[in-house]
Amino acid sequence: MTPPTAVPDASVTPPTPPPPADQVVTGTGYQVTIPAGWVKMDPPQETKGLEALFLNKDKHSLIILIKEPFTGTSAEYTLEALRGLKGAGATLNSAKQVDINGNKFVLIDSNKDGVRMWMWVTVQNGSGLALSCGGPAAEDWHQGICTTVASSLKLQ
Repeated sequence: MTPPTAVPDASVTPPTPPPPADQVVTGTGYQVTIPAGWVKMDPPQETKGLEALFLNKDKHSLIILIKEPFTGTSAEYTLEALRGLKGAGATLNSAKQVDINGNKFVLIDSNKDGVRMWMWVTVQNGSGLALSCGGPAAEDWHQGICTTVASSLKLQ
């Protein structure tokens, strides 16, 4: 008599894949961590100084990192950023100096067309750096995730 042949158990499920991991983005002079769930995007057109563009499709949110040559002071770069936002029709809610990992930034909070954005700006080693993050103004969870992203920013 031959032994019975094992029949595969149809109830066995494949292993669950690990959750998506955070992405560490590095460039000359900086490093920032983008949370899991954000997808790197290609800009629709060439944008001066654009280092990184990430979209969270589920939350309709955006993270933008710009680094561009700038020989002025951090205060002058902040003024340029403020003028750019005002020129684009944004409402400026506030601007204040903050410290991120031992580096001075100015945090600019603005709104435009139902979108709320936070932008952290500074100048280091002849470059202006602007990290922007935000999404629909009606959803206040954005500030927390944007602050978390900004707090991961390390200048080198």
